[in-house]
Amino acid sequence: MIEINLLPQELKAGTKPKSAQAPLASAEQIKKLLPIIAVVLGLLVCLQAALAVVNMLEASQLRVLNNKWGALEPQRKILEKFNQEYAILSGDAAVTGQLLKGRLLWAPKLYALSVNLPPGVWLNELSLNAASFRLQGSVVSPQGKEMSLINDFLDNLKKDTGFYGDFVKLELGSLQQRSAGTYKIEDFILSGTIKNEAGPGQK
Repeated sequence: MIEINLLPQELKAGTKPKSAQAPLASAEQIKKLLPIIAVVLGLLVCLQAALAVVNMLEASQLRVLNNKWGALEPQRKILEKFNQEYAILSGDAAVTGQLLKGRLLWAPKLYALSVNLPPGVWLNELSLNAASFRLQGSVVSPQGKEMSLINDFLDNLKKDTGFYGDFVKLELGSLQQRSAGTYKIEDFILSGTIKNEAGPGQK
């Protein structure tokens, strides 16, 4: 036999109204979500606090850097002035280098003078101009060989192509004898003429 229950759904035995079940389910879900919501809110608060701290630190570092930059301002100005002066000097040096390019180099010649200098001979003065040079020296010899030492010195200079190559002639000038205690000293002068193609003191 088929029975048909025509009672409303909410009055049927063993059933509960849906409207009563829904609030209970929602309340239980909210209770379950409360810890998660609290954790999320806590994280947001912590993140906001961390960002605030980072901003404060960055602002502090910026102030420190600005103070340091301000303290270094005098040194920076000095450095800029030095760089400007260095650039000017570098330009002048470049121009001077061009002007000096090919000039007669005296450093090797002075070295040649010292290498070819015999024992007992010393140099007192070197003067030069665009066309000539003049060398004053002295010699002493216990054996009385002053003239021999001077001639050896002159011959050695003429044989040294690194020294003599830029000169037309190199000759012995006046001699003057003087005494220093029991020794006789000969003062001599060597004079040389620079080649014309070298120009004013140039090769």
